[in-house]
Formats: sequence, C-alpha cells, structure tokens
Amino acid sequence: MEPHLVIDGRRIDPGSDEFLLGVLDRNGIHVPRLCHHPAVRPYGACRLCLVESVRPGGSKLVTACTVPAREGGTFLTDTARVRRMRRLVIELHLARCPGSAAIRDLARSLGVRASRFRQVHDTCILCGLCERVCREVVGANALCYEGRGSRRVITSSFDEVPDECIACGACSHVCPTDAIHMREAAVQALLALPGSERPCRHALTGIYPGALCSHSYQCDTCEVDQRLHDAAGTNPAMALAGGEAARALFAHLAVTRGAHGDGT
Repeated sequence: MEPHLVIDGRRIDPGSDEFLLGVLDRNGIHVPRLCHHPAVRPYGACRLCLVESVRPGGSKLVTACTVPAREGGTFLTDTARVRRMRRLVIELHLARCPGSAAIRDLARSLGVRASRFRQVHDTCILCGLCERVCREVVGANALCYEGRGSRRVITSSFDEVPDECIACGACSHVCPTDAIHMREAAVQALLALPGSERPCRHALTGIYPGALCSHSYQCDTCEVDQRLHDAAGTNPAMALAGGEAARALFAHLAVTRGAHGDGT
C-alpha cells in the first residue's frame, strides 16, 4: 500500500518526488517561509515552515521543506504549538534583521510586533539561498559560508568580488532580505574592462555565447534581457534550473534578435 499524507485531517496523495511544503502549496495550505525556493534543494535554515508531525506516542516539530512527501505521515499545520514556535523563530529573525521590511511584514502576519531579544542589526539571516542558487543553478560557486556560530557569514573568497561571479543577479533575486548586492559589485569590475571586451552577462551564463554588452550593464534597457525575462517569467539565470531545454530556448531567443548592438 502506497504511503499517504493526512494534513489537518485531510487525506492527500503525495507527488512522486515532492517535499511536504510543495504538497501544502499545491493544496492551498499556506505556511510561512524565508529560505525556500523551488529551484534549489531544501535546506531548512529559517525554521519558519514548522509543522507538527504526529506519530504513535507523540508528535514532533519538523520543517515542511525538508520532509519527503513520499514517506507519508500525519501532519498538523496550525496548532497552538506550531504557532508559538513560529512566533519565537520570527522574533529571532527580527532581532537579527530589524531593518528588513520582509521580516517585519512576516512578523506582523504572525502576530509579532517587536522582539524580546537583543538586536544585532544585520541584514542577512544566513538562509543560504544566494549560495545555493549560485552553486546549484548558475554553477558559478562564487559564494560560500565562512566562520562558525555567531561569526558565521556568507561571503566570497577573501571578501572580494570573485572571478567566478558572472553578474547574473540570481543571488540578489532570491535573497529574502535584500542583503546581497553581488551583482552590483561584479558589474563595477566588468565596467573596468574596455568596451570591446565587456561580455554580456548572459554570455557568461552560457545562454548567449560570445555576446558583448553595449549598454554598460544597464540590463533594463536591453531588449535581449527583457525577452529572456519574458520567456523565463523570472531572472533568466534562475530559469536555467530547467536544464538544457531552457538554455536552448534562451539561446534561440537571443540569437534571433541580436539586440545587443554589438553585431553578434
């Protein structure tokens, strides 16, 4: 007999390769989250998607983004225990990043107006979305974790703009707190190159091989960039998670337009 899910009293058949959070979303059951993106593997860093897993003899809190749905089970998403722990977790995030509008809004939605904990005034919640997207989707590996405990940070080698960064903007695109501005720093390094040697950022991703940028990396003025955005429905580098089919589509769109003004 295939395992099945019981969520808030409803029996739901899981997908063959889903995590519990995806099943919840697919069935209109909302749980908060900050560190999740469907393009990368789950990490469970922000702890906000906690749900209660009910087992014989008791229950425990688990992160919905990391529970394989195919394993089945019984889950409760809105118990007093779940709500209490989510409020505690968002208080911790609010203490770390009190200036983040996204965290303040999420805290208010959970009934939290202020944090009891000492404020750190950081901007990064160490969710790792930027590092995972750079490594798993873009393949640049330009970001990494450094340090331990309270000194842990996400940075680049030697805290400088790494040669591996291709200014695709995927890291900034997924950051939930607007903490990372790697693309802006990488663009400044690319602008230091002579105009005839400035690669289009989509050439660096492999979407548009050989193309040069004649727009000083002001991508919102570039027709190719806009066509790729329209085709992807998101940052084009993020859509590379679609694999070779996505690369072929984007390459075709770029080449058929040749809109960089560089003659390619």
